[in-house]
Amino acid sequence: MKTSFNELNTTRYMHKCPGFETVLQVAHREWHGIRNATGAYPGNKLLISCDDPLSGDEIDNILTWIERHEIRKVVFQGYSRNADTLLLRINAHFLGEVECFVVTHVTTTQFEHYFEIEQQSLLLQRKRMGSIKRLGSVKPDFGQAFDSYWTGTIVNFAPNIDPALHVEKSAEVSLYAPLDVSWRKNMYTNIIAGILCDNVQWVKTSNFPNGLPDIHNVQKVVMTGYLRGMDLFEEMGRSAAILVATLAECQPMTQLEALAMGTPAITGPLGITEFEGDPLTELTTTYALDNPFLLSKDIGRLVDVAVSDSKAMSEMISGHLEMRHSLAAQRFAEFLDL
Repeated sequence: MKTSFNELNTTRYMHKCPGFETVLQVAHREWHGIRNATGAYPGNKLLISCDDPLSGDEIDNILTWIERHEIRKVVFQGYSRNADTLLLRINAHFLGEVECFVVTHVTTTQFEHYFEIEQQSLLLQRKRMGSIKRLGSVKPDFGQAFDSYWTGTIVNFAPNIDPALHVEKSAEVSLYAPLDVSWRKNMYTNIIAGILCDNVQWVKTSNFPNGLPDIHNVQKVVMTGYLRGMDLFEEMGRSAAILVATLAECQPMTQLEALAMGTPAITGPLGITEFEGDPLTELTTTYALDNPFLLSKDIGRLVDVAVSDSKAMSEMISGHLEMRHSLAAQRFAEFLDL
């Protein structure tokens, strides 16, 4: 199935905020991070493919669904040629009665992939044509660099996971690095830094650091393989901390999934000024992204708090999520003129 509305996988962990009943969010089935982030937002959900072209019948079914459910605002989370085809058909069919918005999740670092440049060029063209009412980004200050963008920052929600689904921490202190093998995701540095932490017994990883055993002691490293759904969330919940010290990021979904399971995640500086002074953000932000030794010191400090004062850590996470979700709902409503 290339298209589907309100699949359980895209609504199971969503936040229900009043006022978003007439909003439809469109995400791509293959883009897991953006798809999962979209799933936490309030409103209806539509999954399309980024690769397989939409048929005429599929587009007609989407337009009928929009009419039947009295949708007034369609938000494209990420953009593709398929999304562009759908956007143009929505504009032609509803003649302005349904407004279209786009939220991008890209950093300029990713412009090394020409596809991202092409999509930005297409978005700016559609904005000039009036096909898109508003362009927004989850990357802070993106709108200061590109004139056609809304200047606010769209703040992502963490998954709305019932605290009853939280699991106990492992008896032995472990870190979890669910990172892809790529320059941007910085997996090797995270794993080496985790190994160097004296207060950590295990460093779990979804992808094995090939070649590292030839140059470093990896006795602490444990392979989990690629996990999804509650298997992933429970592994995060059992861990003392999650390693997401990546070299380029917007608002990593891995961090938000970890927080939803009551586990802190160490990240690079994300630059969301609204969270300046937040104790959790200060504790979990590192600037030592390419120095495993210094990064290990920051991870070690985070683990000390997480293990020695779990109550304080829980309170910091709860306080951050309460602030984040209130801001996320307010900012998204402002973006959509709700």
